[in-house]
Amino acid sequence: DKGETGDKGPIGDQGPKGVDGDKGETGDKGPIGDQGTKGVDGDKGETGDKGATGDKGPIGDQGPQGPPGDPTTDDQTLSIVSNQLTISNGNTVTIPNSVSVVNTVSPPSGLTGRTIALHSASGANSTITETVTTFSQDDTPSSSDPNATGEITYRNENGSTQTAQVVSSDADNKIKVGSDGGAYFAGPVIYAAGKVNANGTTNSGAIYNASITKLTTNNGGGGTEGDYLVTFDTALPNANYIIQLTIPDCGGNCPGNSNANYDDPGITYYEQTANGFKVNIKDSDNGTAQGDDIDLDFMFTVIKLP
Repeated sequence: DKGETGDKGPIGDQGPKGVDGDKGETGDKGPIGDQGTKGVDGDKGETGDKGATGDKGPIGDQGPQGPPGDPTTDDQTLSIVSNQLTISNGNTVTIPNSVSVVNTVSPPSGLTGRTIALHSASGANSTITETVTTFSQDDTPSSSDPNATGEITYRNENGSTQTAQVVSSDADNKIKVGSDGGAYFAGPVIYAAGKVNANGTTNSGAIYNASITKLTTNNGGGGTEGDYLVTFDTALPNANYIIQLTIPDCGGNCPGNSNANYDDPGITYYEQTANGFKVNIKDSDNGTAQGDDIDLDFMFTVIKLP
């Protein structure tokens, strides 16, 4: 039989390290140890992008209405004197003065100003005006002053004066200054004119300010032909006007006359009035025989004197 095992002997000296064997398989993870001491805080990271705004929440219930104020003490009155604004039962506030400055400039000598605005600054009011120009005319008529020219005078914002003459002062000028200062021609003017056919008619555009009537009366012999009445459209103040009459050249053979040697036609006027005049045309033989009235084309001009 095997005997009992004896006591374990002392451990001998460790022998030399042998060759490392192959790494064994990783064992199971051990239990987590106690947490160590907190380390130093690191640098603060950059701020991230702002998130989207959330939906607006519902409006809360309206609170209860406060008690009514005391009408004897709540109404206040505002007043201002110069630049001091005061509230009744309260304080006075000084309003800063405006920084604008108004410099007064007098208009040129003899000119006046017209108010266009009011300016208030630094507790003072100033009137803003503009210079008024003037325009006038000497309307003395030539009937009162033969040397009148109807002079127009203009004065500008600087007080400078400019003039203009309505009528020339030349000695041979026939234009005058009227009663209203305007210019008018004071010389002779054609008041009426016309080109009349032998039968007393006129063509379109051939007569001015008059009308013609063919007469059949005998004005002292010579027949019932050759008489015409010229009537003005508007009567003149009197009969002191000039009449000019002309007839065409018949070439020695005027129409409407068969008498031999009657080759000397003539034209005259008679019964001149403020309303018009009459015309007679006749042919004669250059001798003592009575002229023979004939119907013939004629022209007339009436000149009105100033």
